[in-house]
Amino acid sequence: MRLEPPADKRLHSHASMVQDLMWRRGKTEVEHLNGRVVRLGREHGMPVPTELDAPPTRVLIVDDEESITKIIAKALRADHPEIEIIEAHDGFRAGQVVSTLKPDVVVLDLRMPGVDGFEVCRLIKADDSTKHAEVIAMTAYPSEENIQNILDGGARVCLTKPLDIDQLLREIETSL
Repeated sequence: MRLEPPADKRLHSHASMVQDLMWRRGKTEVEHLNGRVVRLGREHGMPVPTELDAPPTRVLIVDDEESITKIIAKALRADHPEIEIIEAHDGFRAGQVVSTLKPDVVVLDLRMPGVDGFEVCRLIKADDSTKHAEVIAMTAYPSEENIQNILDGGARVCLTKPLDIDQLLREIETSL
């Protein structure tokens, strides 16, 4: 986001106060407002409304193929730079991330060594602190049984690999 000098000396919002402060300190660009501006404002003693301090929207992408998580993350970041994206490459790590960071959306591969996507989904939906997370499953093995099992386990939808990245992004946006 490109910052411009304040048009009006009267500041009407906390965001414009932070923008003015950044402009005066020679900062003319910021990647996005969520989080960074709040921290900058606090660092300089500015009051920041609690609604601006809300945790960022988090999306966890889980696939044992790192190239898949990177492609999805890159596409999501391009459309939604304000979203915090976390990648995990196995079910065990996904469980750790879910329990600590409580993502809003989990994009989850079903077939992974060790703890598979079916089990990760069941664990997410069984825990009161994480059951709100929307699960978008994906599989290269779209049998009726696999799809029905993951939907019964709590996934909102199951997409087939190779993924249509635009469809996946629409599903993520719908889940937010």
